[in-house]
Formats: sequence, C-alpha cells, structure tokens
Amino acid sequence: MNSTNYYIELIRPLTDKKSDYAIAKKLGVSRTTISKYKLEKMSLDGDTALTVGAILGINPLVIIAHVKSNNAPKIENQQRWKSLGDQLKNMTKMVGIVTAVIFLNIMQVPDSKAQTKGYAINLGA
Repeated sequence: MNSTNYYIELIRPLTDKKSDYAIAKKLGVSRTTISKYKLEKMSLDGDTALTVGAILGINPLVIIAHVKSNNAPKIENQQRWKSLGDQLKNMTKMVGIVTAVIFLNIMQVPDSKAQTKGYAINLGA
C-alpha cells in the first residue's frame, strides 16, 4: 500500500458510512479522485494533504514527504523524502511534548503575592 492509500484508509473509519464517497466528501474531492488514489494513478496533492493532516491531527508536511517518497523516481530521493518525513514527524512530536511541558509549568506558576506570604494558589483547580 502506498502512502496516499495509507492516509486515505486512516480516514475511512472517521466517516459515517465508511465508503469511498464518504471519504471523498470529507476530503472535498471527487469519488473519481479517490478511485485514482486507490489505483495508484494519482497521489495526494498539497491541498488535500492539508485537509488529511487536519482530519488526522498529523503535520501535513509529514504526509507530503511520505507521499513524495513513494513517487520519487530515484531510490536515493525516495530515501531522502522518507527520512525527511520521519524527521518532521519526530520534530512534531517534540514540539507537542515541549508545548505540553510549558503549558503545565504555566498552570503551576504561583501568584506573586501568595508566594511572598509562603503559600501558592493552584491555578489548575
């Protein structure tokens, strides 16, 4: 299964009827486009990758890189695209972790007046 079909199949369970038509409607493309994806006659374009990324919560650049890795004519370029996609995926995970840590730390910052009196207010409650 190529990358385009992989991402399309990840969307299938998120549709009401789980049909190709339902996937096409969710992505804003035609049923014919979905058929072309499945037959590997066509790959996700950038705009559709943006939509897929939004639906799945995946960085669309990761999707584009993985799709490009399937379509690159030279093996060395396939490997480069795949490596880039993997790096982007790891960076996206790290950004998420760092964001969560910062958010949690912000939620635990004590009130300055309370701190001077020796007690803190829990902002998370």
